[in-house]
Amino acid sequence: MQKSREIWKAREKELVWLEWCPFCDLNTQDDCIIWKGKYWYIQHNMYPYLWLKDHIMAVPYSHKTFTYELTSEEYSEFNEVQKFVKWFFWDKEYFSFIRETLSNRSIEHLHYHFLPWILRTSRIENILKEQWF
Repeated sequence: MQKSREIWKAREKELVWLEWCPFCDLNTQDDCIIWKGKYWYIQHNMYPYLWLKDHIMAVPYSHKTFTYELTSEEYSEFNEVQKFVKWFFWDKEYFSFIRETLSNRSIEHLHYHFLPWILRTSRIENILKEQWF
C-alpha cells in the first residue's frame, strides 16, 4: 500500500509541474477571458465542443490537477464563479462537468466546463466517449 502511494505521489508531481501549461500562461488565454476573480478566471473555450460560443470554462490561477488540491479560499471563491456562470447563461439551461481522472485529459490543469443544455443529446456523449470520458 505504501509503495502505491509513493508511485501515485511521484505521478502527481509529474503532472502538476508541467513545463508549459496553457492555462498557467494567461497571455495565451487573455482574449478569451470573460471574468477574473482572485483565485479563478472564466474563459470561452478556445476549442469548444461543436463550436458552440457558449462553451465556457472556470480555471483556477494556480496549477492544480484535482479538486481536492484546492484551498479553502479557492473553494470559497468558486461560489462567485457559479454566480457569474448563472448570469452568463441567464435564462438558458446549462450543465457542467469536470474530469477528475488522469486518462486522456487534454490539459492536466484543473478546469470546469459549462455548456448550454442543448448538448444533452447523444452528440455530447459521443464527443466525451472519444475523449475516454
